[in-house]
Amino acid sequence: MASLVKELYPSVMLYIVCIVAGIAPKQVGMIIVVAILTGIFYLTYKHNLDYYLFLVVLVAAFWGPYLAIPGLSSLFLFRLLLPLHLLLFLFGKNKMTVNKELRYVILGLGIWILFSTISIFWSDYPVNSLSALYFEFEITYFIMFAIYYFNSEVKIRQVAKLLSLNYFLILCYSLIGEYFMNVHLKFSTAYLSGYDTRPTGMFVNTNDFAAFISMYLVVLLLAFDDKTIKGKIGLIITIPIVLVVNLLLIIQTNSRTGFVAFIVILLLLVIKYIKLQNGIIVITIMTLAWIFQQDAYSVLDIKELIVRVESTFHGKMDSTAERLKIYRYALDSIIKHPLGVGVGSSQKDVFYLLNGYMNLPPAASQSMGMHNFLLAILFDTGFVGLFGFLVVLIYMGFHSIRLYFKRTEYIFCYPLLTLVGFISVSVGSSSIFEMRTVWIAFGLAAAIILNRKQFLNEDQYDKKETT
Repeated sequence: MASLVKELYPSVMLYIVCIVAGIAPKQVGMIIVVAILTGIFYLTYKHNLDYYLFLVVLVAAFWGPYLAIPGLSSLFLFRLLLPLHLLLFLFGKNKMTVNKELRYVILGLGIWILFSTISIFWSDYPVNSLSALYFEFEITYFIMFAIYYFNSEVKIRQVAKLLSLNYFLILCYSLIGEYFMNVHLKFSTAYLSGYDTRPTGMFVNTNDFAAFISMYLVVLLLAFDDKTIKGKIGLIITIPIVLVVNLLLIIQTNSRTGFVAFIVILLLLVIKYIKLQNGIIVITIMTLAWIFQQDAYSVLDIKELIVRVESTFHGKMDSTAERLKIYRYALDSIIKHPLGVGVGSSQKDVFYLLNGYMNLPPAASQSMGMHNFLLAILFDTGFVGLFGFLVVLIYMGFHSIRLYFKRTEYIFCYPLLTLVGFISVSVGSSSIFEMRTVWIAFGLAAAIILNRKQFLNEDQYDKKETT
């Protein structure tokens, strides 16, 4: 019990701060509570302060602008804690050793960021370029520090439990608040538009939320990857319910990529654990069957559900045509500019391609993603920048597939399942650069791959991989 409280303390602390921030007059109460909780946090974790501060940074990144200073939505807790953590790490006694395999990740990210920086010199939108460089820095931060800190199974499961708590809260809110009560958070498209009632969780749009649901189902399974009786009971009770809620919410988002990622992840799990997890599969199928057989007065209508699924793939032809137009434009530009047009430029160019330059609303952000992360990198930084990121992606993909087929433990299946979710969001989301939740999960996968030999006896690992 004491260890669980210790693991969940960072989240609880942030939730209290969030509540006080909403009710405290003139922010005085918030400052007092933050000061008290900061003192308690320091006294509790002072012997390993940078590690536990990193866990708090992850939780703060999860909620983004929802943990902002009142009246200053761009100045949120994550952006305050990130430099604090970096200073604490740099001036502490920590040392990040570079082993042979980590060099591939450093090389790939280094080429990508370095050439992105150089491309500013020919960018037509230097402000967007600087913004994109900052998000590349965030991505590198999550990946490198995840590899550094999460170097044991205990820490992997600790952070998985912490992230799963946030995931569970978001699912509960989306199901009860958005689906049943039609109440949306203030940064949601549903809230801002007033007519789009599809669930978005704490994200802006539905595609991001659908991808998040699929990716963090994988994290939740990692948190329940426990050989104890309590862990197995929790797995059998919790996972079928979560699967049903996930399926319902993903269908409501009308996200094609999110739906496909969810199905592929389930298929990979069934293929891997069909003998071990028959109980969970049977319970899930029975639960789904019970939902589908309800009459028209039930919470879910089978006819409406089928229509929703069908419209996800056949009712979005305008969206498909729009993306094909973007892809054709991007490929033409790449032929003309093999070194790219400048990091961050794709968001402006895509917006002007679809909306023109004339009669634009003054309040419009004039920014739109390409809905294809790798294509955007190629468009912005050319073949050199894309090569850098592909070094990381191919390295992780190779070892993810190898671990999936060579190992039976779920922790070694996690990287491949996460990459499936990553591929989904990379073609479904227009804002993957800013989706910190994606890069946290991606960093966790990188940590498992890079630290895999520390989880087992090295000789035993090498022996099993070569058989």
